[in-house]
Amino acid sequence: MNNRLVFGSAVIFLTVALGGCGVGGGGSRTVKCITVHDGDCVTPEAFVESGAELVDGYRSDVDFQNQWGLDHIKADVAYSNLALLEGEDAAPGAGVTIGFIDTASTWTTTPSRGRP
Repeated sequence: MNNRLVFGSAVIFLTVALGGCGVGGGGSRTVKCITVHDGDCVTPEAFVESGAELVDGYRSDVDFQNQWGLDHIKADVAYSNLALLEGEDAAPGAGVTIGFIDTASTWTTTPSRGRP
């Protein structure tokens, strides 16, 4: 018999056999509580409920409404989750430095002549 066929059959058999026992997948883990910024442990349902209240606040904010696309990527939900987990004063991206390297730029163009 072909070794590849035997190996493939063995892998499929083990995947099916072990799928529900918690070894190698299939096992589920129930989250009982989520620790929020003040140290309290809340149920997932309470977390979602609290987040929904914050989401409404973000959606009604003029600065949020003036930024195109934030509602499409559900930034309001991300901000509410961040506020619940890290606190209202959390600054997403604080301390992060982002740099761009544009390899298509040329150093012979007029604006960059004579500059290091």
